[in-house]
Amino acid sequence: MPSLLTLPEELILIICENMTRPSLATFLRTNTKAHRIGQYVLYKLPPTEKLRVFTWALTNARHTSTAYLLPSIVALSTTDTTIGATALASACAATHVVAVTALLDGGVSANASFPNGTRTALIAAAEGTNYNDAAQCVRLLLSHGANPDATDSTNRTALHFAASRGNLPVINDLLGAGADVHARNNLNQTPILLAASRDQYLAVQRLLGNGANINDSDTRGRTVLIIAADRGMLNIVRLAVQSGADVNAVNGFGRTAVSWAAEHGNENVVEVLVGAGCDVNLRDRMETSPLDYCVLSTPAGRRVRALLVKAGAEERGA
Repeated sequence: MPSLLTLPEELILIICENMTRPSLATFLRTNTKAHRIGQYVLYKLPPTEKLRVFTWALTNARHTSTAYLLPSIVALSTTDTTIGATALASACAATHVVAVTALLDGGVSANASFPNGTRTALIAAAEGTNYNDAAQCVRLLLSHGANPDATDSTNRTALHFAASRGNLPVINDLLGAGADVHARNNLNQTPILLAASRDQYLAVQRLLGNGANINDSDTRGRTVLIIAADRGMLNIVRLAVQSGADVNAVNGFGRTAVSWAAEHGNENVVEVLVGAGCDVNLRDRMETSPLDYCVLSTPAGRRVRALLVKAGAEERGA
């Protein structure tokens, strides 16, 4: 062993790099010089483990660790596309602008996705909760050629996520890149339907201004107006009516927007719908009318009933 340690340190290092980990660990315990030379080989993380630590650091906002590992991850990405794709998608999910910039500049494809194919980097960025950083990441990806209409495993696009979040800067960037406002996911939902379901008034307004159809419906037959009336979203109800929504559209159960508003005792929504000329006598598949849905045990329910009767609603059996 002493004769081995008399070799040039460069040669000792090469020998260490070609040892098995158990043998190297044993060797390093024999001498302080051996430990000094070979410790970096023993404790050097393999690429997959380094990627795992990097993604953990991103997810848990360990910025020092992320910055330390980033250069080596970028270097690994030049020879291993899987590492590059996973690193970029993870950086986008964390909306880490510095990491996204470095990886894209290092040659990682802007159309990268997680290994399981569930989400692209663009979708991960659009889903971000930090709106400013999410917008920066989306712009970086689009400027490097990301496909704005790429989908996840349920056919949702980045615009679906941005609309759901109500992130107007991201919505604007995606629309500017040609994102399809009519794209449908596996539930037949377009971005405007997801925006409405999350009460994202400004997102609904922006999508309408860019060609979205106010009368789109999902697999359950729900339109923007039906969703908004059901959930008491008065501003979206008004916007939908002003934008030409079909006030007599029915969902899969044959229910209209006014029947939902009547059931919930939402007087203001009923007033808007009645004022827009909705048919207050349309019955659903169970032959139940909006008037039947009124909850007369509550003051709001009684006021809604009075509104409907004034608008011409017919009593059952009348």
